[in-house]
Amino acid sequence: MNMVAMPEQPNRLEGDKVSVTVDKFSLWRDEEVAGVCEHGIKAVVVAEPVILSLSDHAAAKRTLGFLCCLKSATARGLKVEWRLQFIKDIDHQVLFHLWPPNANSDCAKITNVWRQSYRFGKCYWRNGGRHIEIIDKRLPNDQMQHIIDEEDMVAIFKLGNTPRSTEVLAKISGDALVQLKDANLMLSGSGLNLVLPYRIVNWPVPYRSI
Repeated sequence: MNMVAMPEQPNRLEGDKVSVTVDKFSLWRDEEVAGVCEHGIKAVVVAEPVILSLSDHAAAKRTLGFLCCLKSATARGLKVEWRLQFIKDIDHQVLFHLWPPNANSDCAKITNVWRQSYRFGKCYWRNGGRHIEIIDKRLPNDQMQHIIDEEDMVAIFKLGNTPRSTEVLAKISGDALVQLKDANLMLSGSGLNLVLPYRIVNWPVPYRSI
C-alpha cells in the first residue's frame, strides 16, 4: 500500500480540522489533499479571506491554484471552510459545483447563491479510456453531458486538471482549447488555464443519486 504523506504546512486544530494559509493551500497537490484525508481530517480551515481574481498572472496563479485544491477537496468529500472577500473577472456560476464560501463572507449576495446552489456531483468527469465523459449540472436550465473523444482535446483536458499555461495547451491544439473554454469547462485568464470539473474519488451509495 502506498501511503501519502500529510503536508507539513497545516496546523491541527481541535478535533478533526486543520488550518492553513491561502498561499499554502493554493500550492497543495492532489496527493497532499489525499494525505490530509488519510490522516482522518474532515475539514480544512483557510485562515484568511480569499480573493478570486484573474486580473494578472500572479493573481491568476494563486486563484487557479486555490480552485484546483478546492476541486480536489470537493472530489474527496473534504470540507473546506473559507471566506470569499472578493471575486473579479470570473463568472461565479461556473464555480457552484465546488465547496461554497462560509456564510460570513464579504460577498454576501454571491455567497448566498453559491451556498444555495451547491450540491455534490454537479460537475464531474469520468475516464472512459480513450474518451472522457463529463456531467455538468451547474445551470439548472442547461444541464449537459459532454463526451470528449478527440485525442488533442483529451490531452488538453487531462493536462488542464492542474493550472497550465496557455502556451503549453495551445501547442497541442488551439481550437480544442477554445472549445473547452466556450463550454465553460476551462477557466482561463492571464495566460493560465484550469479544467473545472472534478473526478469524483468517493462515490456516494447509490452512485446514481448524483
